Amino acid sequence: MGIIFSGLAYLTLAVFSAEVFAKTAILWRAARSSLASGGGAAGATRPSCRAALKTTGDIFFLTRLLETNDVLWFGELMFHWSFLFVVIRHLRYVLAPVPGCVSLLQTAGIIASYLLPAALLYILIVKLAVERSYAPLYNLSLLVLLLLLVATGFMMTTAERADIVAAKVFVLGLLHFAPQAMPGNLFFSLHFILFLLLILCLPTHIVAAPLIMFEARERENHLRQILHNEHGG
Repeated sequence: MGIIFSGLAYLTLAVFSAEVFAKTAILWRAARSSLASGGGAAGATRPSCRAALKTTGDIFFLTRLLETNDVLWFGELMFHWSFLFVVIRHLRYVLAPVPGCVSLLQTAGIIASYLLPAALLYILIVKLAVERSYAPLYNLSLLVLLLLLVATGFMMTTAERADIVAAKVFVLGLLHFAPQAMPGNLFFSLHFILFLLLILCLPTHIVAAPLIMFEARERENHLRQILHNEHGG
């Protein structure tokens, strides 16, 4: 089973990497074309510190979402930060030895593991109750997938505890291209399969999200400058 699951993992990463490469190439060509023609804010003005600072806020504090939907913003902010700390906590399975900074954040990761399902449920309720008419089925499916991923993780720590050592040996075997036996735990297998499905379902444009946000802020600054000049004139 270890070889089969390892093969599925490598295939999943290969497909996702190919999709990211293709999307990045398309965005890169579009950016070069825009710069060459001088179109848009990116071609008309130099990158500004104001746009960079606003983009940083968009990335870490979802300020753009706060401006448009403060109800959804609360759940999304809690989700993104709790998901980040849960991922950091999982680094103990892929790093040997485990860095001190990762060890220090284990408690924060445990707290985040309880906040994460609460955030997902909050987002799901908001989308079903408030935004039901225009909530994409893809987004709802991704939320359900994340909830199942969290549920199997909880089951491994409560109902049927997984062998931490065996899990780490398996993951490190993947990283070193030396497949090892799967831990004999049903919930670990389900958790791993759901993780692979999550990678396949992740939108590839997420890699270019900072660039997209920066360009949007640049356009806003450029438009604001044009309106100010026209008003002043």
